[in-house]
Amino acid sequence: MIERERKIAEKLPYARRYLRAARWGLDDLLDKKPIGLGYLFHAIGLLSTLRACQHVLFNRDRKLSPRHEEVIGAWMRSTKLKQFPELDFITKARNTILKDASFPSYATRSEGSWEGAVIDYETAHYLDGERRDLEIDVRAAMDWFERQLAEIEAQLPTSYEDDESDKPDAFTGMDPISISPDKIAATTIAPAIEDGAVINFARRPRPWRHGDIIEVFHKPSGRTTLTAIESQSLICTWKSESVATKRFRIERVDDHNYRVIQIPGGWGEMNDR
Repeated sequence: MIERERKIAEKLPYARRYLRAARWGLDDLLDKKPIGLGYLFHAIGLLSTLRACQHVLFNRDRKLSPRHEEVIGAWMRSTKLKQFPELDFITKARNTILKDASFPSYATRSEGSWEGAVIDYETAHYLDGERRDLEIDVRAAMDWFERQLAEIEAQLPTSYEDDESDKPDAFTGMDPISISPDKIAATTIAPAIEDGAVINFARRPRPWRHGDIIEVFHKPSGRTTLTAIESQSLICTWKSESVATKRFRIERVDDHNYRVIQIPGGWGEMNDR
């Protein structure tokens, strides 16, 4: 039932599901910091999933309604590979991996000799002979596809008849507690998560639950993990992994930007979630 409600609420449920999977894959890659065969495995899955987003949009979401078919069909006809560097990257990376069985890419990892030293992790690949940062190109590709989906959704009806409405719901009766915590990436130009800092989400956050995680990437470098430690309806308190004594609430500025407000403890409200 939970998955069905999400599909009805989202105008492009299948493409968005795959895009969420790709975002999770990038977060998992950066979290685990694999090298060698481990990195190859993660890179293959990540880039294949990212390319599958476009195929799922056309093969699944397009069939949700006559209007879906009209709008998505028009988008496919008008979106040419060479027009968009992001789509060109997605396509070339996937084809190189699956068709040529060769992906010119690597990851390096280094850390200090003392306990608790920061690990320096870098991912790189070659596109048309140019060495590039894989994380940057993947994030740019995800953001590009996010914008494309938003433009398509603006032309779609707010409701539709799901073509799988007569099929059994695999999630019927599932206990919400058993659902894995949500994990989402965000960026900020602030050097630390502190009072007044603004963080940006590539996709609009959904209402949070206990255990949900925000991975905040600081520009130009750095990373902070925020974990939801208390939640009730729209109320949520966040704990920073790096400064356990601090608590925060996150106030909405707009759909993608939220301001951090430090609180002494207890409940903090996430407005308009």
